Amino acid sequence: MSDRLDRLRAELRGILQQGIDALPVADQCADELETWQKPSDLCHDCVDAWLAENGDGRAVRGWLIDGYGLGRYRFIAHSMIRASNEALLDVTLPRAAYERRFVEHPTTVGGFFALLCANPPAHELWVDVE
Repeated sequence: MSDRLDRLRAELRGILQQGIDALPVADQCADELETWQKPSDLCHDCVDAWLAENGDGRAVRGWLIDGYGLGRYRFIAHSMIRASNEALLDVTLPRAAYERRFVEHPTTVGGFFALLCANPPAHELWVDVE
């Protein structure tokens, strides 16, 4: 498991080194989706509920940048929706005062949920950029 986490950190480090400003932010967040009543605060469940209710788009599993400092970034496992019009929807979190950048899970390191269900689970990662 540590090998997969090391590969994931290396992939995320490479993405960060290409420029954080190129990473997407949600086009709309849960508090901006007029008719949406999220069923819980669990992002993976909210995405599944959105797809069942709206049938529009596909689940996007990945990593939300949720903190940084001293050359380190904190990534949190997160799920969003890629709508049929290509908009990125965060159907769980409200719009924050800062931009939350999102990275789709790199398929080169294996399955997203395999990491989340591992023992111990990898819901959060710190990645050194340098």
